[in-house]
Amino acid sequence: MGLSFSLVILGSTVRCYAMEFLIIGLFAAIVAFLIWRSKQNTDPKEQACAIEIGNLLKANPDARPQAVADVFIKHGIDHPRIAHF
Repeated sequence: MGLSFSLVILGSTVRCYAMEFLIIGLFAAIVAFLIWRSKQNTDPKEQACAIEIGNLLKANPDARPQAVADVFIKHGIDHPRIAHF
């Protein structure tokens, strides 16, 4: 009786690990898909603008809003799009 009881506990433990592995695998697949999709949809002009704004803010965290707006203008991102950032 003791042996069969331990097999039942072992069986449920294996199922628990399999379910945990399945959930982690599903989560990893969703994250990988979202990263891949975001890389496919990235406009190089917007990416260059974002990198330059990031560098500007790293160099000067108190940068004027006009300096950030100038970067948008430099990269040709029009005024209505600026409101969405």
